[in-house]
Amino acid sequence: MFILTAHLESTAEFSDVRKEQLRKCFRNIAKIPQDVAVLFSGDLNLRDKELDEIGGIPGGIVDVWAEQGSRPEARYTWDMTRNDNLLWDSKFKPKCRFDRMYYRKSSSQDTQLRPTYFGLIGIERLLPHRCFPSDHWGLYAHFKLT
Repeated sequence: MFILTAHLESTAEFSDVRKEQLRKCFRNIAKIPQDVAVLFSGDLNLRDKELDEIGGIPGGIVDVWAEQGSRPEARYTWDMTRNDNLLWDSKFKPKCRFDRMYYRKSSSQDTQLRPTYFGLIGIERLLPHRCFPSDHWGLYAHFKLT
């Protein structure tokens, strides 16, 4: 199994850079032999429209959140309505699914790793500081080896 992580360029004005970074990540996954499972996850700062603009998720790769039912409570990984680590001087509180987890199964018939759960972590305040671990929620998944 290969595990890859990335922190792609942030903010809306760097959309083109971020899309090229994501294309490169997907190209790197494509270079990994098909008999090897791949998990790719991180703070991709990705907007849904950017993924659409590069042609979507390549074939054979799945979005673990979507694969596990797209639970609304696990959708937004950057949520200013719930997380006040950043000062947001506006009544409008944005929320986005910036962080993603993608999975490509192995072509090997010997064993398979498959996702069975997707959720968020780091949603409780740290004491005594009363802040969250980050302004993004962490991604949390269970996989089963069959």
